[in-house]
Amino acid sequence: MSCKASTGFRTRLLGRESVEDILGGGVMRVYSGAQPANADTEAGGLLLGTVTLGGWPWHGDDTGFGLHFRQAGIYTVNAPSAEPWTLRTVEPGTAGWFRLLAPEAVESADDASLSAARIDGSVGVAGSGADLILTAADLGLGQAVPIDSFTYVLLPYPGT
Repeated sequence: MSCKASTGFRTRLLGRESVEDILGGGVMRVYSGAQPANADTEAGGLLLGTVTLGGWPWHGDDTGFGLHFRQAGIYTVNAPSAEPWTLRTVEPGTAGWFRLLAPEAVESADDASLSAARIDGSVGVAGSGADLILTAADLGLGQAVPIDSFTYVLLPYPGT
């Protein structure tokens, strides 16, 4: 597992908001290439697609097909099993990492910020130990790829 939380996410979490309060209704973007050194920096690699509820286009209201989270343990959240998280690809390529964005960060042009709530993590297939598990890491154009699983482990001291 290689999730890295942004300064904005850690600040809000320490302010007693839950992961669902902060990131619920947002989206996850999947990129090719190597994961950035931290979640406060600009995204690198090619944007391969976006994960939303059912793979539908995101829009910023209550029915906007944003993602939601389920507490799976004291320090763990994951994708609710009843909600079909789906990656809709816009470019072909090999998935390397993801960036999970809070709703207010989805439409922001500022991808390198200390205030935006984001989590970056690894993408892989079953057995890889990645944070986001896909059925295949090699993606084609215009695919709808169901997410096998997603897990984020909150460290006792958020900030890695």
